[in-house]
Amino acid sequence: MLKVSLLVTVLRGIPEIYLLFILLYILDNKKIDRKKIILSTFIISIIIYFVRSLPIHFGVHTIILTIFNIIVAVYINKISAIKVMSGSLIGAIIMFLCEGINLWIVQKFFNISFSQGFKCTFKGIIFSLPSLILFLIAVLTLKKVLNKEDVSECGSKNM
Repeated sequence: MLKVSLLVTVLRGIPEIYLLFILLYILDNKKIDRKKIILSTFIISIIIYFVRSLPIHFGVHTIILTIFNIIVAVYINKISAIKVMSGSLIGAIIMFLCEGINLWIVQKFFNISFSQGFKCTFKGIIFSLPSLILFLIAVLTLKKVLNKEDVSECGSKNM
């Protein structure tokens, strides 16, 4: 069981899920619909909170949550299942890298081990904020890069 507190769900999970849905919109080249993203974020946050409290083996919750993420993104946000699967994988890789960089910074510059810094709920949220900020920067950078590619592709087609 990988129980997560309500505080962690609200302060860490909701922003992370919101950014993931923005990433899915960016990768699907769709206009961002904030109302649908907020609804999807709320639904997935509730699902995460309850799935993580189930007495299941580590990793099984990830599969269950990925299935729910696909269902919500396809039916509410009208993003293709293939784009959701690839976008979720890209998002997970980016988050993994951001959290790795954050953990390295916390250990290297603040001399705090993983078990010390991320054990306490509130302290763990504070120490994990830089990885959330890095994820935001990565999503915004990806949006900018993909928008530039769209503009350059349009310009080259007209010539």
